[in-house]
Amino acid sequence: MDLDAVDWIPARNRSPHGGTPTLIVLHSIECPLEGNHRARNCALWFAGPTSPRASAHYIVDVDEVVCGVQPPNVAWHVGRANVYGGSPSIGIEQTGYARYTTDEWLSPAGQTQLDRLVDLVAALCDRWGIARRWVDETGLRNGMTGITTHGIATAAGIGTDHTDPGPGWPVDEFMARLNGTPAPTPKDDDMPARCYAFATHPVSGIWLLAGWDGRYSEVVSHLDNDDEVRSAGAAFSPNDLGDQGALLDVLLDATPRWATTADAATIADSVVSRVGPDVARRVADELATRLHT
Repeated sequence: MDLDAVDWIPARNRSPHGGTPTLIVLHSIECPLEGNHRARNCALWFAGPTSPRASAHYIVDVDEVVCGVQPPNVAWHVGRANVYGGSPSIGIEQTGYARYTTDEWLSPAGQTQLDRLVDLVAALCDRWGIARRWVDETGLRNGMTGITTHGIATAAGIGTDHTDPGPGWPVDEFMARLNGTPAPTPKDDDMPARCYAFATHPVSGIWLLAGWDGRYSEVVSHLDNDDEVRSAGAAFSPNDLGDQGALLDVLLDATPRWATTADAATIADSVVSRVGPDVARRVADELATRLHT
């Protein structure tokens, strides 16, 4: 998507900012998916004399995308998280209701809108260097960057009282399309939902925990000493996995760039770009085998 070609209808409520966005927050307008010019009408409402004390950077419907606030200016869309970690968050409204089930979100109209949303988010991630990863409540509390929802921000204590786009919104399908991979399917066996590996930071000497959940890799925690590593039940060095040790090799290669452990979330980008999902999946399978033996 060409972001510069998106129609801009300036919202009344916005604030100047010069930072680089690091978080995308998804919302729902609370209107039906289908209908004439819903995104444009929402943008006109944000721009008009009766506008609420709210705004969004972009509004998406089945037919088009409209811009209300141009990043990096701040839109008024998610309370305290309008500015997240010192950087403006990008707010995207989409047609639909927070009460929708996943099947309702993935109706024929919903599928069309989801593709349009994916194109927009992909373009924003590319322009601003935002990580293509999903950020849950814990991730927001820890300052992780990526993509989330208003409801998750509320649960993390940095939103308002809104819960949109709701628990039925198709996160897995969205992330699969965004990252160009098939949507994950549930497994019937007893394989762990997330596979773990450990490595040592070459500068600080602390242990880092790398996880793979079938879609992307990230450092999900850090362990301060050997006792914590042993209590976690598994410790691996890159050589333990032979040719499939690329995941840990990348982890070790990436860590010298980090100033603090708060930057650990950047491992997701490094692992995906250097290893790719196929190799990471084989590493995860090997780790899962070891965790079961």
